[in-house]
Amino acid sequence: MAIVPHASRRHAGFFAPMALAAGLIGLVACGATSESSLTSRDTPNESTTAPSPFGGEGGLPKSDAGTPPPDSSPAGFVLVNASRRVPAFRLCKAGAAPSIASLSLSKPFPTARMPRSSLSGVDILGAVGSVPQLELGTDNTVILLPIDEETKKNDKLETGSCRALACDRTGGSCLPPSKLRRVSAYRQGILADSAFSTAGHLLVLRDAADGSDEVYFDVIDVRPTTDNPVADRLAVEHHDFSTFQRPVRFTGSNTSFEILDGERATLPLGNGAWTSTTLTAGELTASLDDIYRVSESTVPIGDYYRTPSVFALLLLGGDRSSAGEKRPLKLLAVPMVIPRTSPPIGDDDAGTVVPSAGVEGGVQDASLDAPPG
Repeated sequence: MAIVPHASRRHAGFFAPMALAAGLIGLVACGATSESSLTSRDTPNESTTAPSPFGGEGGLPKSDAGTPPPDSSPAGFVLVNASRRVPAFRLCKAGAAPSIASLSLSKPFPTARMPRSSLSGVDILGAVGSVPQLELGTDNTVILLPIDEETKKNDKLETGSCRALACDRTGGSCLPPSKLRRVSAYRQGILADSAFSTAGHLLVLRDAADGSDEVYFDVIDVRPTTDNPVADRLAVEHHDFSTFQRPVRFTGSNTSFEILDGERATLPLGNGAWTSTTLTAGELTASLDDIYRVSESTVPIGDYYRTPSVFALLLLGGDRSSAGEKRPLKLLAVPMVIPRTSPPIGDDDAGTVVPSAGVEGGVQDASLDAPPG
């Protein structure tokens, strides 16, 4: 079944998606657990040095607090798992519809490790920053590889290439074809070409509201910052994907104010800010240190929050999982500037990708996934 979301996200408003038959896809409220992740790093399939409006390279503003963390790269996008039905996941370049096989020799993305895990991916109710995946070109559809108890047993899950894992057959290193799915990205109800190869937005995995197991990526643009990041300020843009749907309250040493959904705010950071500065949503109160700790960042907390970037402040949770489990609210903060590492290649494949039918130069024909009508 094709999903045709149609919605707009207004400043300080909430997302109002639509489904194919009735014209509505319901708001997906995401749950959060202590295992949920915040990850600011991802290894690109291909790196880019294009100028970034979010900070980083390209002659753009850098922190006046000193030298920013080494290896900071241009802006990326943020993958968010706001689905009640989909477990942790990674993504691969898709081939021609309706195949769930991938021809790509690259490793699935993201390649950032999930908290308290040896596996890479976007955790349940997690968020991961990624540099643009240039290999995907104008593609608007990817193959989703779930990370669950069964697929974790695949010894190539972490090191294998997309071609070795996303197959239309069983056996070998292939994940079960029944678990793979094609997922398309939409921006305000229209297929979003190049959503995975460009920067400056959130890619939020959402459920259809019609009771099916269909999911899609909702593309939500994040406004670039026009201010130079400084030592005692943190620029955030708040997005609420929970059932809370009320303002989040920031409390610092000398100030307290509300941040609305879709609103940009600058948070003052005084002495001891990592533990004394808090963000509150209902029964949830999280300090900046709490948020940093669930990220399992490899850089010191000061460097993390001084990343020359606007941060996506994400609220997830407050709903029940598809299994009926209550999931509390959780706050994540992910910078839109992503550290660069080497492009990954699957260790079990070599050679050249040969485009199949419906693929022009390895780039999927977007019309194959166009919504009906």
